[in-house]
Amino acid sequence: MNEKGESISFVEYYKKRYNMDIKAPDAPLLEAVVRERERGVKEPIVRTIQLVPELCKMTGLTEEIKNNFHAMKAIATTTKPSGSTRVQEAGNFVK
Repeated sequence: MNEKGESISFVEYYKKRYNMDIKAPDAPLLEAVVRERERGVKEPIVRTIQLVPELCKMTGLTEEIKNNFHAMKAIATTTKPSGSTRVQEAGNFVK
């Protein structure tokens, strides 16, 4: 939202705020689930954020994550889907 309470696009936001031109304005946004813990609260706060793909950078994994079986399994599920899952996702993308 801008100062007047009107919605603005990511393209407009990054141009106005950071003087950056988004080169692929029609590219789908990436969604990331962020879990945050607050002191004294048992359950983490979970929220979904949207990211502009061309502004994201790949990063490596820490040794702690590499040694965490559950984290590596979750990563593998996303990065190495089964053949049927790939076909289904490709079909959904085309639609």
